[in-house]
Amino acid sequence: MMRAENSKNFEKLFSLYNNNLLKNKFHGIYNSPESSPLPEKGSIIIMNHSSWWDPLILFYLNSSKWKTNGIAMMDEKGLNRFPFFSKLGAFSVKASSPASVRQSLKYAAEELRNGRHLFLFPQGKEVPLEHRPLAISPGTGYLKFLVPEAPVVPVAFYHGLFHHQMPEWYIQTGAPVLGAPSWGRKRWTQAAEEALEKEMNSLRNKVLSNQPFIPLMHGREGTADKFEKWKKKLGAYN
Repeated sequence: MMRAENSKNFEKLFSLYNNNLLKNKFHGIYNSPESSPLPEKGSIIIMNHSSWWDPLILFYLNSSKWKTNGIAMMDEKGLNRFPFFSKLGAFSVKASSPASVRQSLKYAAEELRNGRHLFLFPQGKEVPLEHRPLAISPGTGYLKFLVPEAPVVPVAFYHGLFHHQMPEWYIQTGAPVLGAPSWGRKRWTQAAEEALEKEMNSLRNKVLSNQPFIPLMHGREGTADKFEKWKKKLGAYN
């Protein structure tokens, strides 16, 4: 198993690249005004996974807003192919090997006890954004069972082409999932699943009803935006 080997210098360098990439590919990135702050202690942060961009958005969100020394679980094949992600906090898991999964979960539990946040895409693969019902792996409940004091926090992503030429990305962070000390792994997994789906639906409804969001990043203007600015400039001279 490859462990996370966070490097502050590499994170700063990658952040420059990542920010430039996102600014060129998106019209904007927005946060819901109803987003909850992350707990201070180590938390199990679960996010829906529907696109190639999800890990890069997560890195941007953590480096610019949350500013934690969190770690993230990554498929072993992907991490072997791009080992530099370990310097950004990624550690490996081989989903096809139960022994590897147990080893990775135990490592994650150790880091949670040390106060580090853990970022998970518990669907285990990219799933279409609108697919329901949500289904997540039992690893979330297992981690909560191993580290009962670690809050489970749902974070929803929503994205698409709406009012601009370039796509837009929206984020909403929910409150920690409430549960009972008597709950076992299956019950915690079910509760986490329900909480994340609820957060996803809430965020989607806000976006589709044009509710206000807080801009986190202003990205690239499309042709129509540039044309409107050009018209206004011409109008100023008439």
